[in-house]
Amino acid sequence: MSAQISSSSPTHHIEQIAKWMHFCVWATPYILTKHLLESLERTQSLIMDPYIQNKLIDLLNSRKPETIKKTLEIIPTLTGSKTPSPLFSTLCGMLQHEHNDFRYETYRALEEIGGKAATRELIDVFINAKKDTDMDIRGIASEALEWMCDTQPTNEVINGIINALSDPDDEVKALAYHLLGVMGKKVTTNEVTDALMNALKNKDSHIAWKAYLALQDMGANVATNEAIDALVHALKSEDSRIRSEACEVMGNMGEKAATRVMTDALISAMSDEDFMVGRYAWEALRKIGEKAATNDAIDVLLHALKNEDYHIRSEAYEALGKMGEKAATTEVIETLINVIKDEKTYDSRLACEALAQIGEKAATDEVIEVLINVIKDEKTYASSSSSELLAKMGQTAAANNVIDALININTNKYEYSYIDTK
Repeated sequence: MSAQISSSSPTHHIEQIAKWMHFCVWATPYILTKHLLESLERTQSLIMDPYIQNKLIDLLNSRKPETIKKTLEIIPTLTGSKTPSPLFSTLCGMLQHEHNDFRYETYRALEEIGGKAATRELIDVFINAKKDTDMDIRGIASEALEWMCDTQPTNEVINGIINALSDPDDEVKALAYHLLGVMGKKVTTNEVTDALMNALKNKDSHIAWKAYLALQDMGANVATNEAIDALVHALKSEDSRIRSEACEVMGNMGEKAATRVMTDALISAMSDEDFMVGRYAWEALRKIGEKAATNDAIDVLLHALKNEDYHIRSEAYEALGKMGEKAATTEVIETLINVIKDEKTYDSRLACEALAQIGEKAATDEVIEVLINVIKDEKTYASSSSSELLAKMGQTAAANNVIDALININTNKYEYSYIDTK
């Protein structure tokens, strides 16, 4: 079937299809419309025929509400990668209808069309829909835009969203920043990054905050030197919310953000007058440290072991453990051993757990000797943890003096530990 048939002289076949469409839409039984939809799903090229387009436009101009609704249901089924301009213009015209129901159904049809092919025109339509007085329509607009940005982040879509950043409507701008973050998870262009970097400098803290939220979604995709500099600068903001968001963005950047400049800035932020900013700063350092076992990251975690906040110390032990053998430096092992020797702190148990995760590289003679002494002292917090640690060290720690110490553990207070020496 040709897709370029003159509307003035349609083939008999096209004319019969158009009549059948007209009949099914006008007919009351919905089963006819259902069968029509199933048939049309396999013939999307029909939408490009001018005669079919004119028939659909005529049906949309009907005075019968049910006919209009059924036609709106048919159009997305026919539409493939492109909606003909005359038909698209008619649909856009219906968005101005005085009745909310018609506007709602039209947006639903356009949403389905956008799911197949997101265009700049559709982006603009749904951006404008965010200003509609009907809450349901605004909801459809948000859903459609998020779906298109998530599944089809083309340059055309990106440019449409960037253009929306200059919209005078605050709700539209807020959504646009969010959508940049959604797209940024999959594709990051210079235009997107530049738009967000400019927003970070905005005097309106609400706009800057939205930009930070978008950057959070983008994570490592936006870990450029420019972004890092902007985030470090943001830690000096008077708005504690901005400082907190900047810390979260840094943490989400992961290994790419493990620079000395950023870690120093986050260490300083841990002492922020706002308690929550300090917590976010530490959380960012922990995330960076786990992914990047660099000397700088390890230094940060060792520094955190001296923090007055027990929760920060416990997370630092956990982060060192997760680094595994990468954290098996002399300084780390000595620090953890010194903590284990301290009979008065619960940190000794945490230090044992961290050493266990670091692995065999921590199984030095000095470490084994300290652990044996701790095991013999039933009053320490780390006695049972030390026996468990020796067990995990495996063959390296399976010396006679280790086995003797484990056997002599007071079974009334501690569980047996088992070492496979075979």
